[in-house]
Amino acid sequence: AAHTAKDSVLSRVLNWVWRGWPVGSVEPEFGPYKSRQNELSISKGCVLWGNRVVVPDKLRTRVLESLHEGHPGMVHTKALARGYVWWPGLDKEIEEWVRGCPKCQQVRPDPPQATPQGWESSGKPWARLHIDFAGPLQGQMFLIVVDAMSKWLEVVHMKSTTSLAVIHALRRLFATHGLPDVIVSDNGPQFVSEEFRLFLTSNGIRQMTSAPFHPASNGQAERMVRTAKEALGKMRRLTTRLNRMHPDLTLNPEVQPIKLKARCIPFALKPKTEEELDHLAAQGILEPVPHALWETPIVTPIKPNGDVCICADYKCTINKALQDHAYPVPVISHVLVTLSGVKILGKLDLAQAYQQLLVDDATAEAQTIVTHWRAFWVQRLQFGVTVAPGIFQT
Repeated sequence: AAHTAKDSVLSRVLNWVWRGWPVGSVEPEFGPYKSRQNELSISKGCVLWGNRVVVPDKLRTRVLESLHEGHPGMVHTKALARGYVWWPGLDKEIEEWVRGCPKCQQVRPDPPQATPQGWESSGKPWARLHIDFAGPLQGQMFLIVVDAMSKWLEVVHMKSTTSLAVIHALRRLFATHGLPDVIVSDNGPQFVSEEFRLFLTSNGIRQMTSAPFHPASNGQAERMVRTAKEALGKMRRLTTRLNRMHPDLTLNPEVQPIKLKARCIPFALKPKTEEELDHLAAQGILEPVPHALWETPIVTPIKPNGDVCICADYKCTINKALQDHAYPVPVISHVLVTLSGVKILGKLDLAQAYQQLLVDDATAEAQTIVTHWRAFWVQRLQFGVTVAPGIFQT
């Protein structure tokens, strides 16, 4: 009542309800009240429209907050307001209030998706190519190239996913099939780099990129990625006997899966550590995951050349559950006896040694490493696993 008496509009409306309405037209702000003059009444100093209180301008924000306190939604908020309060433009203000509510916008359903516009026919084979990456699949990355007209599929095994690696792969394909007119890709960093753009421009190839966050606009490549993954997934992969770490096999049942927190890394080493993790992920050795049954922290010793070495401390986790391997590491004296009398010796330098051997998914999860950045499945046999030397020699 006190705010009604002080409100510049409602104070005059209150007076008119008591003493009578003026004849003729009134100012625009009084129009909604004059059109309802026969339905307005006064109770304890407040103006009522029917059984609804007409809220003064100063209190309207507080009323909107109260109406939307439980975030009931736009329709429910309007229904609630219509039972108690009114003022000119109430419905419109409720709509604006709900649209501006951050919590309501976070949980609102997505708008209906528009039907994707189909691509025009390319007119001839190898005129328009759709390209994309598939993987990591069994620890490997593949470049998918499909012809829009003939649906001819090329799958190229990639050791790296950089722009330069993509250019080398496309050059080999162009040498076999010729130059296309158009290449369609997503907005991956390999495809939008200046190096890749110059390569296409120098060969007279026009590039088209799909809409961000709408992979369906490059649907031909996305569908072929799925086809390639299904075909490659059926192939037998190289596994190791390290799957003994699976809880359903020879893992000690008394040892529960161990998940340790990531260890602190010096701030100065974090950029190099993240760079090395990215490098291992690009090679297919690591695969980012949100969490795993086993999680082992890493240590980051510095190599002589200044690079960071990623080492997992498995003695704290899976080594406690593994049984000794049946193939023992040879004693050096036994090796010397075996080599006695040998006149010609050969040397085999197998780079990265254990990491030449892929492991299955159960073993990759058991070897999961946790870093300050994120967790990673380890897709290759790792140093530090007690049974690894025996497995490697078997």
